[in-house]
Amino acid sequence: MNLPQIVEFLTNYPAIVSIAGIVLGLVWAISLAIIEFGAWILVSPGRAIKHPGEDPYPGVPIRATAGDGTVLAGTWHGHPEANGRTLLLLHGLAEQRQTMRARADGIYERGWNVAVLDARGYGESGGALASFGGREVADLRAWIDKVSTEVGPGMMLAVWGRSMGAGIALRAASEDDRIKALVLEAPYNDLHKTAITLLRRYRIPASRFFAVLVLRHARRLAGVSLHRPRPIDAAPQVNVPTLILRGTHDALISHEETVALGHAISGSVEHIEVEGARHSKVLDVGGAELIARVGAFLDNVPALAALQIK
Repeated sequence: MNLPQIVEFLTNYPAIVSIAGIVLGLVWAISLAIIEFGAWILVSPGRAIKHPGEDPYPGVPIRATAGDGTVLAGTWHGHPEANGRTLLLLHGLAEQRQTMRARADGIYERGWNVAVLDARGYGESGGALASFGGREVADLRAWIDKVSTEVGPGMMLAVWGRSMGAGIALRAASEDDRIKALVLEAPYNDLHKTAITLLRRYRIPASRFFAVLVLRHARRLAGVSLHRPRPIDAAPQVNVPTLILRGTHDALISHEETVALGHAISGSVEHIEVEGARHSKVLDVGGAELIARVGAFLDNVPALAALQIK
C-alpha cells in the first residue's frame, strides 16, 4: 500500500482508525503500568507490613551505619554460651525482621548469638529504596563489622537468608571470608528468570520482554543494578559449607534452578526439600523439625563446631 492509498484508507474509514488508535493507546498504557508497578514492587517494599503479636520484636536493639550513611536496624540476641558462634538472619521481599523470629528463637536455643536484621528500606532501617543486593551486600559487611564488636575477635559467623535475603547472603559470602557457613532458604539464582516466572503466573504476555524492562526501570529508580551479578555467577566464589532449603511446591524457583545453584557453589552443599511447601512457606511447613536440621548443620560446620562448649 503506497502513501496515497494509506491516506485514502484513513479518510474513508475514520472509525476503524479511531478504534485502532484507542487499542494501541490502551496497550501502551497497560505496558507502562506493568513496568512501573513491577519495578516499584521490587524497590519499594512498604514499611506498613505488620505482624501482630510479634512487634516489638524481643531482643536488644542494634544499629549499624552503611557506607552511604544509612542507619540500619536489627535486634541482637547474645547467648552467654555462644563462644563466638553467631548467626545473621536476612528476610525476604516484602517482609521484615519479625518474620524471622522462629528461626532466631530456634538457633538461639542451640547456644548461638543471633542478629535479626531489617534490610534497608524495610522495617526500622533507613533508606528509601531497596535494591536486592545492589547496596545490601555492602550493608551486610557493615553489619558484620558491627556484630564483630559485640562478639569480639573469636567470632565465627554464619548467615541465613530467605529468598531475597538468600541472594544477598550468597553474594556477600563470595566477597567476605568472614562468613563461614550459609543457609539459603528458597534462593533464586537469577532475578531476571524469577521475574519472568512471576509475570507468567499473572498471565502477562511477552513476559521475557517485560522482565527486562521492569529490571531496567528498577535500576533507574534504585540507582544500582538489582540483578547483576547474579547469584549463580557469584556462587563459584563461595567456598563455605552451604545448606539449601526449598519447598517442593515452590512456584517461583524450580528444583532444577536450585540444583544448578548448588552445583555452582565451590564449597560443600547440602539440600533439604520440604514436601508441600510453597516459596514463602518453607519454615511454616518444615516447622521445628526443619529448624533442628538447620541447627544440626550449623553445629557440624567444622569451623563452627570447634567452638562448641563441650
